[in-house]
Amino acid sequence: MKKLISIILAAALIAGASVFYSFAATASISYSFTYSDAGFAQGKISLTAPEGTYWLYWADDTKALDGYYQIAKLTFSSSGTKTHTMPNRTAVPADASKLIAVKSVGEPSVKTVASAAAVYDIPASKRLGKSSAQRRYRFASYSDVHIDGVKMTYRYADLHWRKALDSAAARDADFIVLSGDYVNNNCDYPGVSSKEWDSYLKTLADSDFCNPVYEAVGNHELWQGVKSGTADFIKSTGLGDSVSSAANAYFEKEINGDHFIFMSLEGGFYPNKVEEFTETQLDWLEGLLKKYSGDGKNIYIIEHSLFYKYGAGDRTDGEPYYDIPLSDEQDSTRRLKSLLEKYKGVIFISGHTHIAFSEQYNFSDNVGKSAQMMHNSSIGGTRHISGGKLTYDYYEDQTEGYIVDVFDDAIIFNGANLYYNMYDPNCCYIVKPSAKAGTTETTEPDTSSEPTSPTEPTTSGEATSYYLKGSFNSWTDKNPFYTTADSDVISTTLNLSAGTYTFKINTGSTWYGNKGVIEDTTKKNSNGGWIMSTSDGNCTLKASGGTYTFNFILSSKKLNVLYSASANSASLSTMSSRACAEPSAAAICGDVDDNGEVDVNDATDIQRHAANIITFSEAQFALADVDGNGTVDVNDATLVQRYAAKIITSFPVQEEEDITELLAAANADLAKYYRCASYDCYQALKKSCRAAAAGKHVSASTLEAQREKLLSASDTGNVPVPTDNYTIYFENTNNWSEVYAYVWTDGGSFYEKWPGKKLTSIGSLGSGKKVYSYTFPAKYNRVVFSGDGEQTQDISVYRSDVCYYLSDSQSPYYVKAYGFDSSYLK
Repeated sequence: MKKLISIILAAALIAGASVFYSFAATASISYSFTYSDAGFAQGKISLTAPEGTYWLYWADDTKALDGYYQIAKLTFSSSGTKTHTMPNRTAVPADASKLIAVKSVGEPSVKTVASAAAVYDIPASKRLGKSSAQRRYRFASYSDVHIDGVKMTYRYADLHWRKALDSAAARDADFIVLSGDYVNNNCDYPGVSSKEWDSYLKTLADSDFCNPVYEAVGNHELWQGVKSGTADFIKSTGLGDSVSSAANAYFEKEINGDHFIFMSLEGGFYPNKVEEFTETQLDWLEGLLKKYSGDGKNIYIIEHSLFYKYGAGDRTDGEPYYDIPLSDEQDSTRRLKSLLEKYKGVIFISGHTHIAFSEQYNFSDNVGKSAQMMHNSSIGGTRHISGGKLTYDYYEDQTEGYIVDVFDDAIIFNGANLYYNMYDPNCCYIVKPSAKAGTTETTEPDTSSEPTSPTEPTTSGEATSYYLKGSFNSWTDKNPFYTTADSDVISTTLNLSAGTYTFKINTGSTWYGNKGVIEDTTKKNSNGGWIMSTSDGNCTLKASGGTYTFNFILSSKKLNVLYSASANSASLSTMSSRACAEPSAAAICGDVDDNGEVDVNDATDIQRHAANIITFSEAQFALADVDGNGTVDVNDATLVQRYAAKIITSFPVQEEEDITELLAAANADLAKYYRCASYDCYQALKKSCRAAAAGKHVSASTLEAQREKLLSASDTGNVPVPTDNYTIYFENTNNWSEVYAYVWTDGGSFYEKWPGKKLTSIGSLGSGKKVYSYTFPAKYNRVVFSGDGEQTQDISVYRSDVCYYLSDSQSPYYVKAYGFDSSYLK
């Protein structure tokens, strides 16, 4: 044997060292995390591998996560180790359990764990600990759309806005928030604002996104004047549906149990030169922050402009790249900063600079001194840093925004290229919920309003100022404690499905917790109670499913949890997370909890209503009355159970309604009043019409109510007629002897065969260059101009009155554009 080994070694020496590398031709991954906190990806990834190109991906137990770009591409010319550093505050995705390296010359088509060259198992303590299905809600956060009706600097803005809406729809976002600059609003061209708002709203109206859209005022909305620009903003966005009564452009909304505060620039176009916020607005903001701080709900501030050398959005360790931020020279700026430093739990979202996510100016809490500040890139056009300056060349396939996933104990801002609807793992950030951070100062409990009604019957006592808040009710005040016969004991009761929940007891700004784990009932394993402390963490309840009574002793701060199994516990869902919310616009008959499905949970809620345990709203009652007899009873619950089990395919009430004519009228309203596209009532009616078109049942009463609300909110004196055609123009800068226009759709069908329509000049400009026009059906949205053996790039068309021309400064195929008016002709 020794002789054989010697022969092998000798042969290896003759053949060269490469023979030995084959013994170690396996790849491996190591990961050095910067933080120990769960979900934080920041740190250094090291790949040791033989020669070749390797693609790193987040993965679940079987394959790379869908919808994500690679983390990194590492190329080895020989065996060795290369590293990739995950940026500050980047996140481990909710569904990620592994990190894989796939060896491939080009981007791999197969990205499975089984085919990976190396696999790293993410430690359980570093995983987010939740699946994406466990998020509380999801919203899109966008900024700087810049519909440009004149100079066409943002020549792809219409397309990018449509792509952003498509991404929000495809990702099932519950709503969209935007941080300003929807129109470019060039001050040299009075009257252009109306055209730009028209295009912005028409694209929204025609999109597949049917949920609410909420906007904050940007500086470009004010370019033609503060008063007129603010009025245009209020009228065009509706501030929800309250446009008729709106005195200011700033407003707040409670959405999905959290606070969203939308601020308004009020001073003008240049944030570095004017006081952008009045004392009235800042008093309003401070009052809201004082009122909501410590109430267990996340607080978001949506605002347009960033600060000079402070927070996210631009560099703070040198002169910023963008030259018109909020300045400390203004009193209002200093006051706003002081509020962000006092209320550190706030999540502040701004835009303005357009700086691309990849430049990594996306998160800052000013080294723990302020609120958590998020920078948004741009829908209309992203900017990069080159040679110490910002670039202003915008590209068709570059448009960015966040898709935000909100969990009980983490918020993930997924930075995405919205053109391709893909997340960049290096630009996905984790933020701690503001509900856990509170304020740097103790605040008095807010007693300006009565506690909300409980979602469950508890005792016959009076509601107290103590609340049971946790993952079962989105940390809201839906479940107050009630007085009992014993003045020292307060109590509340919930029905919970099987699962693990975290919770605390809250009163005012005080929170009581215990790090222990309760398994159904404290009487089994805690000597009759748990001592709750203001310095302790969340309690954990492992529930088998059933009825849970929480008794809290005020003097000793001891908590008892009593459990009894329910005959229906297997079908009981978390009461507060469903809590029979008001149905959305496209709610389905029988879907009283508005989760998009008719299931056993709906049957349970109907039974609870029939037993007077809960009370439905009028809209919920209409959805629950599936037999159409005017009452909600056990028969309705039985029909819903049979529908969920696929024993029946429709309800009696559905068979009695013919909404064909009503639906046609509703769709006509949507076409006519598209300038109300950002109003909640418009999106609600749109969602119902889309649901009906998809074969889902929508009641006649729902459509009628939604139509009435839209008609009431619309400006009937300013209703443009939707165009059936586009008219575009071409400036013949290269003096082609003949000019042709070839148009087609994204799907491939063309209007006329190549090279298309031969155009006739309609006149010349002052420069002597001839101009050509072309009118074609609006269903076609792509065009190429050609002549003398040359042609333009493929051009996306989304509106009329745009003139395209070949750029003199770049490739002859490159096109620029500007808004065209016939008065430009000689």
